Amino acid sequence: MQMLWQRKLAAPQAPVNAAAVTAHAGEACQEFHPLLVPIGDDTTGDLLVVDNRPGELRGSVLTWSKVDGYFGTPTWLSVSDMWADVARALETGVTQGAECDIDPHLTLNGCAAVFTADGYLEWEF
Repeated sequence: MQMLWQRKLAAPQAPVNAAAVTAHAGEACQEFHPLLVPIGDDTTGDLLVVDNRPGELRGSVLTWSKVDGYFGTPTWLSVSDMWADVARALETGVTQGAECDIDPHLTLNGCAAVFTADGYLEWEF
C-alpha cells in the first residue's frame, strides 16, 4: 500500500485549494489529500483510506472515490474498529447488509472481506 500512496501523491492533480488544506478529518474532500493513507484498493481507482488529517475523526477509515472524492461519514471510526468488524465477519460468517444472501463475509457496513487462496485479504467496498 505504501507504493500506492506514493503513486497517488506523485500523480498530477489540480492545485489544492485553501479549504482542502485546512480540512479536518472526516470532512468532505474532492481532491486526494496527502494525509489520506490508502489501506485498500478496489482496482478501479477507489480507495479505502485512513484519514490522518487533524481533528476528532483522525484515524477514521473512509472510502475515497476517484470520481467523487469523499463525502459522507467514515466507514469505520478507527482501524481497530475496522479489523474487529472484519474479524467478526470472517469468524462468524454472519450476514449483514443489502447483499447478505450472496456473501457471508460482509462487515456491518456492507464491505466484503474475504481471504484469497494464498492468504491475502481482498476487499469489496
